[in-house]
Amino acid sequence: MEERAKYDDDRLSALPDDVLLAVLQLLDAGTAVRAGALARRWRHLRCLLTDLTIDVADLVPRSPDPSSPCQTVHDMMTAYTAATAWFLTPNKQRSIKSLRLTFYLVDSYLRSIGDAVAKSGGSAAGPLEFTILADVDVLTVNDAERAMLARRFMSFLAACPVAFSGLTRLSLQNLCFGDSDISDLLGTCSRLELLSLSQCGSSSEDMLLRIDAPTSSFRTLEIREPFFHGVELTNVPKLERLFCDEDVVSFHGSCPAVRFGHVPCLDDVYLSTIHLRYYYENPRELFPAFSNLRAIYLNNLGTHRLVGTLFILQAAPLLNKLSIKVRLLFFPKIRVAKCKHMQAHVL
Repeated sequence: MEERAKYDDDRLSALPDDVLLAVLQLLDAGTAVRAGALARRWRHLRCLLTDLTIDVADLVPRSPDPSSPCQTVHDMMTAYTAATAWFLTPNKQRSIKSLRLTFYLVDSYLRSIGDAVAKSGGSAAGPLEFTILADVDVLTVNDAERAMLARRFMSFLAACPVAFSGLTRLSLQNLCFGDSDISDLLGTCSRLELLSLSQCGSSSEDMLLRIDAPTSSFRTLEIREPFFHGVELTNVPKLERLFCDEDVVSFHGSCPAVRFGHVPCLDDVYLSTIHLRYYYENPRELFPAFSNLRAIYLNNLGTHRLVGTLFILQAAPLLNKLSIKVRLLFFPKIRVAKCKHMQAHVL
């Protein structure tokens, strides 16, 4: 059996580099590392990979013994940092087309990851994505811990500006931002197109998330289970899509009121009607923000608010898709006003 396996391995290693590279490109990071450790023929190929996804979860050994001790976060991040440096070894023969990293926000490893990305050239023209996980229990984490994690992240940002300058997508969780943190983040991440915030809050006195980014490439904002009391999109001229968690009041957080400033490119909105509570009293202030809107998804709409939502149709003359999730125990007959350009509505 061993001789047969060795023979099969030899046959595989005899294939041309481009074929082996195509095979290696399909493997997750952990399998690719193990392949390189077992076969010398494969080792140099990791420097030729152009589309890289390195996820800390892929580097955790899967033991068949359920009683075996679990790895600590430091164990995982030690392996992750080594694997990242291994994959991102600079090579003049390749130009990385896409790079996606998922790792824990553990202080002693962040600089090494940022330096590896910077030295490799990152993904100069294509997607460069960071998904940064918080090493906390989401059920017990408190504001002080979130503030500490935010300071750790901002130190990482300040220490590795080259790595962050090429970032196109960033996902963060369980951070409590200071007054200028978001502005500093968007200022450093000049290519950033998507920012996803999960269970995040603000340490400012009014606990608002304010985004004023007139020169940024920022196009998509996702907010899930927030601790913000409000979201103010003051000046985000390239913002196209806004997603806010549909829960009126989630287990973890609250439902912040959303206020729109200069967002001329906004064309896709997904939120709860409670997010729009400010505009029920000031409907005309919504008109400039929704003037180019093409699609809106409204959730947790109470039956007493159905008539009140007509101002949204008035504010969005170019709307062609309206989706509404009604919160009720029975469904009375409801007549839906239809915009001139609207092609679909869902109730």
